Amino acid sequence: MGNPSMLLFLIIFINNAIKALGLVFLGILLGLPPLFFIGLNGFILGGFGSALESVNGWRYVIANFVPHGVIEIPVILLATALGLTVGMESLKWLVRRESRVKLQLSDCLKVYLRWILPGLAVAAIIEVFVTPLLIGLVNVG
Repeated sequence: MGNPSMLLFLIIFINNAIKALGLVFLGILLGLPPLFFIGLNGFILGGFGSALESVNGWRYVIANFVPHGVIEIPVILLATALGLTVGMESLKWLVRRESRVKLQLSDCLKVYLRWILPGLAVAAIIEVFVTPLLIGLVNVG
């Protein structure tokens, strides 16, 4: 693959797609892994954003995170919500109530394929091809 930007897009997209799918499937563990993942990511993103802001200013942080984050964050939150939904079904099964974990997983995978994967693709395109242009504008101004 001769285009480094295309390779970077594929790496970012596949990484995020695997993590989002993991959020859905690992929800079966009572929803705990998705909650942990989203909390840890928020903590890391906040710390990293704060560090970037102190060195490069708030415009740089906005140019770096907002363009793709506007899509990526809601899509990851949707994957987390799907994982929590699967977790609720698992909890029902654990307390011996009527549960449809397999049906819930099937429904969640349909949402994953229809909404999450395309959203992550768009976010990765923006992150690789648009964000560097915006950062360049911020550094010039």
